[in-house]
Amino acid sequence: MRQPQSSPRRLLPQSRKSRWRRLRQNKNRTSSAEVNKARAIQRANDYVRDAGLSESDANGKLIREWIDNAGGVSTPEFVDEAIVALNERLEWRSTEPAPEPEKPEILKPGQLPLDTPDLETQTI
Repeated sequence: MRQPQSSPRRLLPQSRKSRWRRLRQNKNRTSSAEVNKARAIQRANDYVRDAGLSESDANGKLIREWIDNAGGVSTPEFVDEAIVALNERLEWRSTEPAPEPEKPEILKPGQLPLDTPDLETQTI
């Protein structure tokens, strides 16, 4: 009969097991902080793309300072709160849609455009 193989953790002494567990927990904490930071950056980019927030160093500095003063943890919720609190101090660009270009005038055969000068008054 074959004996089940023991995992490498079972072979470690107790102190190494606890050290191993702490390292894994710290790794998970770091990765969740990185995930939160990535989500916060994405949230700020959403404001740039959808709400008209100007993508400038000054805006980035204001938002980072606000988050640092509020607890120093970059999360999407803190980005939302920072933008609400700093609304008047942030730089915004116009979100009005660009005017539609004029449609070209469709001419019938032999018809001249209305804005063309008369051929009789032109000197050659």
